[in-house]
Amino acid sequence: MPNKKVSKIRVGDEKIALSLEGGGARGAYQIGAVKALFEHGYKFDAVVGTSIGAINGAYIAQNEFDKIYNMWESMSFKDLFDLDNDIMKRALLVDLDIDSIKYLSKKLGEAVKNKGLDTVRMREILNDGIDEEKLRNSPILYGLVTMCISDINGEEKFIHDIPEGKVVDYIMASSNLPVFKRSIIDNKKYLDGGAWDNCPVHMLEEKGYRKAIVIRAHKRIRIRDYKNILKRGNITLNMIEPIDTLPSILNFDSSNLKEEMKLGYYDALKYIQDLDGFRYYFNNLKEEDILTMLHRVNPLAIEKLAKLLRVRLVKGETIYETLIDKIIPLLVQKTKEKAEQSTKNAVIAIVEHILLKNQVERYKIYNFKDVITLSGAKQDTKDPLELFVSLLL
Repeated sequence: MPNKKVSKIRVGDEKIALSLEGGGARGAYQIGAVKALFEHGYKFDAVVGTSIGAINGAYIAQNEFDKIYNMWESMSFKDLFDLDNDIMKRALLVDLDIDSIKYLSKKLGEAVKNKGLDTVRMREILNDGIDEEKLRNSPILYGLVTMCISDINGEEKFIHDIPEGKVVDYIMASSNLPVFKRSIIDNKKYLDGGAWDNCPVHMLEEKGYRKAIVIRAHKRIRIRDYKNILKRGNITLNMIEPIDTLPSILNFDSSNLKEEMKLGYYDALKYIQDLDGFRYYFNNLKEEDILTMLHRVNPLAIEKLAKLLRVRLVKGETIYETLIDKIIPLLVQKTKEKAEQSTKNAVIAIVEHILLKNQVERYKIYNFKDVITLSGAKQDTKDPLELFVSLLL
């Protein structure tokens, strides 16, 4: 969810920068998120990225978002690495037959011989799609991060820092994952920019930007100098990020990419529209509305819940105090959101648990009361979570 401790960056604010984290196939999540931001009127004065973020960012900076969006919609292992799509999909599922193993062994042997996976196809795609003149003349300032392993030093470069004719070289260098054949520029070897700063906000702060929307792909990977950036308070950072770890950075299966694009789109809507929810999307709820809903639950039903959970009813404590202070916290412990929550978020976590269990469509903005009806929760159950949700109807 958006960070409520910092001011929200809104449409029309001046000098907004966009930072795109590295993450291979997880770049599909970024593209989905940027689509939602553009649809709702956001404009950016600068875009910086690392690795796949540098690639996505280049198309955004040269005002060709539709081109990169369409590329992600049709992207595959075959397009990028000349690898068989079906075999790679089975490899990700660890479902290989003898022919698949032979095929992968051959490709691995070629990669070892070439000192990494061939990136010729990636370069062809970038040579065809990146327009250096458009990037240099764009009103959107473009920047990237890479790591020079010859000098053992990270390089944070804006477009004016990159020599003429070398833009694609530096984008390839920024995107040079360890499994790829090394990128070489002017006899120096380069590695993926994630080795230096996988989520470039430091370079935006140094450039004087004061507001940045950051689209993450690895929630648990550090942002370089993050604590000091927050301490200095020179730049406001609003994060759009997945609640769960996304699939592998090498999972370029088309169905996975489309799923991540959809997830990024709805997570950005959550930020833009201040939606509630963890893995689902609800029109904004008020704590008092949830409390009103809880106070309408039949006291006998609460007693049944207490019995199922072995919660002792205490003299002098109302049945609704027992529900809010004891029963709901116990129920939350059975969901993915195990940490202590406000009453509102605790109820959301419990409802989402049942929605996920019953495979209710995730990518839709719901009214909370409507989705309870759709949850499929039944009162004739011994599952305390499902029983609780059914009582909210």
